[in-house]
Amino acid sequence: MAFQRLTWKFLIAGSKGSGKSSLISSLTYGDFSITPTKPLLKRTITKEFNGKKIIIDVLFQEANGNYEKQVQSSTAILLVLDITEEKSYNFVKNILSDIIPERKGPIFIAANKLDLKYEAAVWIDDMEALKSEFGIEYFLVSCKDGQGINEMMNGIIERLASKLPVNKLNE
Repeated sequence: MAFQRLTWKFLIAGSKGSGKSSLISSLTYGDFSITPTKPLLKRTITKEFNGKKIIIDVLFQEANGNYEKQVQSSTAILLVLDITEEKSYNFVKNILSDIIPERKGPIFIAANKLDLKYEAAVWIDDMEALKSEFGIEYFLVSCKDGQGINEMMNGIIERLASKLPVNKLNE
């Protein structure tokens, strides 16, 4: 079977304590407790689309506070929102207001700390409001216990792969 190899870079941004590093660790190592030690971490994913095998090297980069410059070089942006903190919601909303006019690529929200859903200050109706206002997709996840992590990555990969030109898949 023929295959296509791609490299995508995901910029991970969010407020302090939202779980950015834990999300990157969960996505690359399958364990939220491992502290990322490199500025870019990679996970290789193999999928089949339209009868073609695609090997995707996904690079994860945590925003260093100067996300405006990093936004343009990213395939996708993944904003991490701590559902137990309203300030995290406001932080994400401000980022969306700042980058949506400049951004052409997809933006996703990882609504993190689903394991603490009974302490949530932000919930599905708030996520739906962001989705409606900014046209973004969101995923409820927990880096601590892994809830929703694989579903989120599969959803993001499917969305990005569906946007690839058909001729790109046939190369």
